[in-house]
Amino acid sequence: MKVCGHPEDAEDTMQEVLSRSLEHLAKIQNPQALAVWLYTVTRNRCWRMRRKPAQAPTKMLSLDELMPDGEEMGRLLQDAANGPENDILAAEQHHLLHQAILRIPATLRIVLVLHDMEELTTEQVAQILDLRQGPSAFAYIGHV
Repeated sequence: MKVCGHPEDAEDTMQEVLSRSLEHLAKIQNPQALAVWLYTVTRNRCWRMRRKPAQAPTKMLSLDELMPDGEEMGRLLQDAANGPENDILAAEQHHLLHQAILRIPATLRIVLVLHDMEELTTEQVAQILDLRQGPSAFAYIGHV
């Protein structure tokens, strides 16, 4: 444990060394040589465990340092809203809306398209469709 530094690391090292050593134990006849060999293998394993890999970061950051601040969190949320999942959902909604509009009879569909999609005024739609503007003749525009 003094070589590994932490009790958990020492336990892991001990289990690994013992499990890997079982096949070699029968080959060693001298108990003194066995002890020396086990200590040597264990020491080497502890040192390998403590050695940092070449790709390891030079500085370890705490979890608090890794957490985004308010500005970065805003950017992350904005990026998530503009992500591929949102694009797929928007495309699906567009497709469903298009299919629903096509199911409306053509005479009513033109009113919907001109008034609600092209954002023309009631007067402009009435003029285009040659309709008389008024509550009885054109009231359904707001309900379509």
